[in-house]
Amino acid sequence: MYSHLTKETRIKLSALLLAGFSLRRAALLLGHHHSTLSRELRRNAPVRSGYRYHPGDAHRKTQARRHRANRRFMKIVPGGRLEQSSRS
Repeated sequence: MYSHLTKETRIKLSALLLAGFSLRRAALLLGHHHSTLSRELRRNAPVRSGYRYHPGDAHRKTQARRHRANRRFMKIVPGGRLEQSSRS
């Protein structure tokens, strides 16, 4: 079954990686497939090189992507937020 990573899982992942655990071992301990964690690290890579994965930043990036993705499916209703922003 597919499930999103929670903020707590991201924090645990970060701690395991800092402790030197391999991605596969961290996946086993967290109960997720290693490819899920690999995608997480790739999608939420730090902007600048030399920085490490930060779970708080990763969670904010994920929330922003979800918000943008769901915006496409919102109805434009008279007087609604989308109608006002589309007129700008």
